[in-house]
Amino acid sequence: MAITTVHNELIAVNAISGTAIADNAVTSVHIAKNNVGTVQIAQNSVTSVSIALNNVTGTQIAMNSITSTQLADNAVTATKIPDGTQLALGATNFSGEIHVGGTSVAAGTASLMSDGHIKGVLSSGGSGDTLIGAISGVSNGHQIIVDSSNNQTYKWFNGGTNSMIIDSSGNVGIGNSTPGSYYSNSNQLVVGSGAARQGITIASSTTTIGQLAFADGTSGDSRYEGSVLYNHNDNHMEIITNHATAIYIDSAQRVGIGTTSPDGPLHVKPASGDTYVILEAGQADGNTGLIYHNNSGTQVGYNLSDTDDNIYYIGVDGINRLKVQSGGHFELRGPDANSNQVRMMDSSGNIDGYLYAEAGEIGFLDADGNWAIQAKTDDYVRFLVNNVERLRIGTNGAVLMGVTSASGPSVPVDANSTELNRGYLNLNRDDTASIDQILFGKDGVTRGRVVTTTATSYVATSDYRRKENVDYTWDATSRLKQLKPVRFNWIDDDTNTLEDGFLAHEVSSIVPHIVFGEKDGDTLQGMDYGKLTPLLTKALQEAMVRIEALEAEVAALKG
Repeated sequence: MAITTVHNELIAVNAISGTAIADNAVTSVHIAKNNVGTVQIAQNSVTSVSIALNNVTGTQIAMNSITSTQLADNAVTATKIPDGTQLALGATNFSGEIHVGGTSVAAGTASLMSDGHIKGVLSSGGSGDTLIGAISGVSNGHQIIVDSSNNQTYKWFNGGTNSMIIDSSGNVGIGNSTPGSYYSNSNQLVVGSGAARQGITIASSTTTIGQLAFADGTSGDSRYEGSVLYNHNDNHMEIITNHATAIYIDSAQRVGIGTTSPDGPLHVKPASGDTYVILEAGQADGNTGLIYHNNSGTQVGYNLSDTDDNIYYIGVDGINRLKVQSGGHFELRGPDANSNQVRMMDSSGNIDGYLYAEAGEIGFLDADGNWAIQAKTDDYVRFLVNNVERLRIGTNGAVLMGVTSASGPSVPVDANSTELNRGYLNLNRDDTASIDQILFGKDGVTRGRVVTTTATSYVATSDYRRKENVDYTWDATSRLKQLKPVRFNWIDDDTNTLEDGFLAHEVSSIVPHIVFGEKDGDTLQGMDYGKLTPLLTKALQEAMVRIEALEAEVAALKG
């Protein structure tokens, strides 16, 4: 340029072209207000101090003709763009207060400055997108994109990775770019990409609570109808429903349901009423129950219910120890298939006895393992005291007391027989009332009894209602005269004491109904001496008639 100095009075309005102005030779005072067109400013020839305050509008700056390096740091302040003024960066046709134009990020970029350092950018991403991000000197750094092609979806990028998105429905995805694709009732916040492990952390201090609350209102209890909280002070967790703690897990991993003081691994306590734990089968033929493992994970027991067949099992070591069926069928088993004992304990844990069961043999053992009651199939049932047999019932129903087999002169002949071994039967009453202490019957009808009051009576049934063909006119004397009373002593009586009686076989032809057994038969013969009383009475009556007749005759002869 030839001219290096221009005075104020030499510049006519609109009379200076770009070529007429020497580099850096024109100051702000040399430019008339609004009288400088874009073509009048040489490229790179005007500094910020050359522009009069508020005297240059957006239309007076040539598009792309001023670069950032041409503006001194802090030389242009906000006061130099008046309110309501539109500012275009990289565009001639625009709307809005600030418009960043261009067809690429590089072409339409505004740097956000602070203390001389780049803090972020406003740029065009193409297709109408707007990018807002902090780059801090890193290419493709942290960015926020307003994606107009997706109905104003907001995207947050970190080094080219989509870290967070807010879609047009307000659904938020963290590490997930399509939150709206998930279940509509719970896609307002979606965390994680679905690949590998994902998670959410609530960070609290060591003495406070981290909590996730569920609200249906903005005041009172409605702000936290339910919640999940972790108390770092004592390291317990709570699940709360309807403002009350429903599940409580303490620092020892003990779980309380309905209680905040669990005493074991699982402690259930309802607010009121009874406590039930319901196990429901998942199918028609399914089982429900509890299975127990030891510390090594090996099954050691179970409680199971077969819901299809209505059978309840208690098992130990893989074997059903107890089985109860709906019809009342009850089964017990020992430790294995050949086991034969079930232990019975008292309230102090002492062994009272055993229930014994083995093939062909069942019963009870005492605390020392000795038989108390023993039943052998097709043989007998016996009762023992101090391991000594006291009573036995045979297969035919015969009862033996104090002996293991019939030891008398004869063997019990039917199921109604009882043998007492060289002992006695003591029937004792504690009052003086007339009581039948022993009853004898046949076909359900009492035939005799032993009655005790202050003395004992042996009573034979003699009721007329049980009798027929009654005859008062029969000869007793002739039959009585056939009897042969004898005196004798018993062979096994060492004292040879004489007794009065009869020989049964000599009576059997005269009074057969009072003799039992056959002469020289398998059982000894016997007699019911009491039944001679009617014969003796009738014979005496007949004798009395004769005596009275003789007395009358004698009296007549004497008279």
